[in-house]
Formats: sequence, structure tokens, C-alpha cells
Amino acid sequence: MQFKPAVTALVSAVALATLLSGCKKEEAAPAAQAPQVGVVTIQPQAFTLTSELPGRTSAYRVAEVPRRSTASSSSACSRKAVR
Repeated sequence: MQFKPAVTALVSAVALATLLSGCKKEEAAPAAQAPQVGVVTIQPQAFTLTSELPGRTSAYRVAEVPRRSTASSSSACSRKAVR
């Protein structure tokens, strides 16, 4: 596949412009001033740490699970026959 001379020239010009744009001389950034700081002197001291955790003394939901009744031997035999 051959390209037209105009397309080749355009692609070459864009590539050259891109390469040359990276050659700009950058100015140095101004020097940053030292930040203002404060000094705090600490001393060890005793304190009591307490934690109060929230909790319930009674349940807020109750689940009632009915007891399963045992099957009689005659009904167990009839279930086996149905399967």
C-alpha cells in the first residue's frame, strides 16, 4: 500500500513537531520556603481507660422452633413404599 506524498509529509511534520516540543528549556521552579513548625513537649501521666459497650439484657427477637414428632413404625413403612 502506498501513501500519498501529502499524507507522508503531514505525518512527518507532526512527528517532528512532537519531538521538538519536548526540547523546550524549562525554567527552574522557585525554591520552596521552609515550613513553619511548632514544638510540643509531652510528659507521661497516668489515666484510667474505661470502655462502655452497648448491649441488651433481653432478646429483641424470639424464634420458636416446634418440636418434631417421631413417626410411628407404620407410617415410616408407608413412606418407604411411596419412594
